[in-house]
Amino acid sequence: MNILAQPTVPAIRGTWDFKWPRGTKIRVAFQQTVADWGFPDIGLLMKHFECHVGLWKIQDTNLSIEFVRELLPAPAPVNGKTATLWHARSSLSEDCGHHPSVIDYDILVSFARLPAFVRPPGSSTMETVSAQSSVLGSYALRLGYGIPTMFVGPHESLCKTPQDASDYFLGRDKIFQFIVCHEMGHALGLAHEHQNPYYRTMHGIRPGMVQPARVEAVLRHVGGPLRSLSMRGSTGSDLNVQPFKQPLSEDDLAEIDAELRNDWPDPDGSPFSDWRTYESRVESLEASTIMAHPGWDEILSNAPLSKVFKPSQVAPTPADLGHLRKMYPK
Repeated sequence: MNILAQPTVPAIRGTWDFKWPRGTKIRVAFQQTVADWGFPDIGLLMKHFECHVGLWKIQDTNLSIEFVRELLPAPAPVNGKTATLWHARSSLSEDCGHHPSVIDYDILVSFARLPAFVRPPGSSTMETVSAQSSVLGSYALRLGYGIPTMFVGPHESLCKTPQDASDYFLGRDKIFQFIVCHEMGHALGLAHEHQNPYYRTMHGIRPGMVQPARVEAVLRHVGGPLRSLSMRGSTGSDLNVQPFKQPLSEDDLAEIDAELRNDWPDPDGSPFSDWRTYESRVESLEASTIMAHPGWDEILSNAPLSKVFKPSQVAPTPADLGHLRKMYPK
């Protein structure tokens, strides 16, 4: 069940190419954490999140960011799982400011340990979010009130102790910084660069050229929360980001091919219009942008897999910042 298709979803503000309207002040709110997770203090997490978002230099665009200090409630236990109950924004009030229990926001960030669970009202089934993800751009306004539009927490397989949690959020390897910058890129309207038709044309990438054995090898090597190659959660067309099973099924391979074809037009039939352009080939896509999916260079390469898997970039590159300025010129 796709909660984005619920009839109670309010009208979308913004354009169908996911961009925020010119001059938008994007209000970013946070969901409270759960004490049992053993995470650092929520105030410290928010401080680091805001610092990482600052690397996008949004002040150089026609957008602005406001961080909401009032926290939305933490996920509650439902059927033995820590889950968020869904409520449609439009069912509360047409104007959030007129409802005493509603916090007005555009983007809602969750630090929850993954997988996270969402249960729509009246439903006995849970929606599962298995990896860090964000809804693309202004599509965040389509989700029901209280449902996080961005998940940046650690996967439970890598977060078994409070020290693990501290290493993830505050560690020197800057994994959390990468996650925040990458997902904030999506929240600002940037899609995955490995699906960019300009990049694919420049490098001759086409459906069917990625060998299943290579994909399986990379997925086995990466493991944990980065096992999924899907970007559906980043387009706003699907909340879930489910990991592929191994070995890959025919459906999994078909999904990879579909993503390489980039077959996701806007509802009015027009394509996504704000891809970054490439004047020449890039030796490493991951080194040129923070918006490449981790593992992409490994999938295209025939070289031995790296012994240590980590992002090539942990902050937006000059090309990323230039592209954002081009999307939202002052």
